[in-house]
Amino acid sequence: MGCTAAGIFDYSLWGIATKFPQDDHPSTMDLARNREKRSHPRYPVRGELTGHLLSTLSPLQESEQPFQATIQNISRGGFGVLTDQAVSVLSPIRCEVQLEGLPASIPTLVQVRWVERSPSEKSARVGLHFLL
Repeated sequence: MGCTAAGIFDYSLWGIATKFPQDDHPSTMDLARNREKRSHPRYPVRGELTGHLLSTLSPLQESEQPFQATIQNISRGGFGVLTDQAVSVLSPIRCEVQLEGLPASIPTLVQVRWVERSPSEKSARVGLHFLL
């Protein structure tokens, strides 16, 4: 592995043809913001999500950690929520979705795809992807 004069790492010694600029590598947050390659349009909705984080060691076993969030938008692939709770990317959540104006709640299984937390705000924006 070597570094070119332009500051680009060359991984061709390992058989990897890709080159990455040393100072121009995007952060996870940048990737989340710039990935407007969504397959489905989002629609603004209001509602509440309640559930439990699932153990990653035993996917059918709920942890003791409850999860609550306010639903901001929904699409065919998932929804965006606001929460005050800490949650990790890829965490599975078994939850009930209660949309404003509907008398029934909807049980579902989702996975955290991205988390965007602002240092100046208490809550975080979280992207959830439907697994069911």
